[in-house]
Amino acid sequence: MQKSVILFVLVLCCFGCRKEGLVTCDDSTTSLYKMASFHVGVAANVDLLENNPAYRNIVINQFNVIIPERAFIISRVHPQQGVYDFSEFDYLADFCKTYNKHMQGANLIYQLYLPDWITNFSGDEQAWETLAKDHIQTIVSRYKGVVESWMVVNEALNEDGTLQNNIWQQHIGDGYIEKFFAWAHEADPHAMLFYNDYDLENNNQKLNAALNLADMLRSKGIQIDGIGMQMHNEVQFPTVDEVNKAALQVASHNYKVYYSEWDISFNLMKNKTVLTGDMEMEQKYLVKAIVEGYRQLPPKLQYGISFWGVGDADSWIRSHYNRIDWPLLYDDNYIAKPAYCGFAEALNAP
Repeated sequence: MQKSVILFVLVLCCFGCRKEGLVTCDDSTTSLYKMASFHVGVAANVDLLENNPAYRNIVINQFNVIIPERAFIISRVHPQQGVYDFSEFDYLADFCKTYNKHMQGANLIYQLYLPDWITNFSGDEQAWETLAKDHIQTIVSRYKGVVESWMVVNEALNEDGTLQNNIWQQHIGDGYIEKFFAWAHEADPHAMLFYNDYDLENNNQKLNAALNLADMLRSKGIQIDGIGMQMHNEVQFPTVDEVNKAALQVASHNYKVYYSEWDISFNLMKNKTVLTGDMEMEQKYLVKAIVEGYRQLPPKLQYGISFWGVGDADSWIRSHYNRIDWPLLYDDNYIAKPAYCGFAEALNAP
């Protein structure tokens, strides 16, 4: 009987958060970024901003950092040699100016989603350097003073911490990362520069390699301001302690800590078909605990927390892994989930 009463109360709390709103987390009266002392961002989809009013209103009201979800995939922004398409990124830049948002560029260089002209490019090391430098500096120069920070290099490390044998390493050599950071800094000396990768919060070997890489850049006088921990998490792992420990380790090296692509999914094994109230509450308390832990970092090193999408229906996880999942703060109908409440409650905590 006692367990039934507890479950009933939890269901009521969950329902209240989503349908009626609680004092601390009603998304019609609460703005996450206005409550936070750090950036609260989102990866924004231009098509949805243009065509979905519910999506657009959430982005305007809840987040103060806008990240291009797709606009900076190299095959989209630089589809042919010497040809750039800035239409989507220009739209986001204008959006940020209109609504007083910060803009973050992601990702300048990545080894995936390359256009054919790059994968088939033939040339010596100097030619490849010219290609990469032109790409980086054309983009960064165009948005100088508009983009506050750049994810310069994304996912350059293997799980064991070794440098990936990707197309840039193959043609430019192991020093390509320091060159890319130096070129980005030349194009905009005032922009903050980050290295970004996944599994840093639960793979200490990879995290140590990322910090060693950053320390190496810094020792050579090359600007690097922070580490982006992607945080594509499952409900069961990594643990809150693992996340907190990794964040503290980044902070101990005096780098800004950025949870850069956060989502928390449930269905890795593809064995769930519906989102239950218990699952929602589990996600809520995990979000709350992680945000509370983030708030314990030195304030000057709290760059921000960004989500990789708004509503569950928009999440990359569904299309990329071909599975149903519920990883974001809003459901398929853009109604705030208990996870949203967890974030708000963590910001309200003493």
